[in-house]
Amino acid sequence: MNIGELLLICISAVVAIAIIVWIVSRSRQNTPMSMPNQPSWERLAELDTRLASRDEVERLLQAGQKIAAIKLYREETGASLREAKDAVERIADGRSADIGFSAQEAGVSAQDGQEQEEGGEGLTSEIRRLLRAKQKIAAIKLYREKTGTSLREAKDAVDRLEAEIRYL
Repeated sequence: MNIGELLLICISAVVAIAIIVWIVSRSRQNTPMSMPNQPSWERLAELDTRLASRDEVERLLQAGQKIAAIKLYREETGASLREAKDAVERIADGRSADIGFSAQEAGVSAQDGQEQEEGGEGLTSEIRRLLRAKQKIAAIKLYREKTGTSLREAKDAVDRLEAEIRYL
């Protein structure tokens, strides 16, 4: 084998590797690397309107049968597993599907559904006020103080409320 043939083989190998790398990188660009963290609040609200037997889902949750509750939710609404899991967890926590605040967190009375006043303003109203004033960090801190949730949960809840404000 002479030097010319060896050089031709090396160049062919480099070109083949470059083509393979290019094909792999193009295929990865067209597929999402990860699932979004949570379904949108609009999607969860839409799915909740399809749920005919919410009482049965709540009964299953009280009986400690979370998987059966998720399965029932999926069957009735056509939700993905992720959406059904998130929705059932919201039902278990008593949170509203549209913004992810529980009735207690939002300052809503369970008896009459009216917003209670917490220091002159309900939690939801106060967070909206802070978001409109471009004080998102303060809104997250307030949410954490009032609800005792983690930083991640508080940020997600405030993000959902911020998205709702943008759509109004």
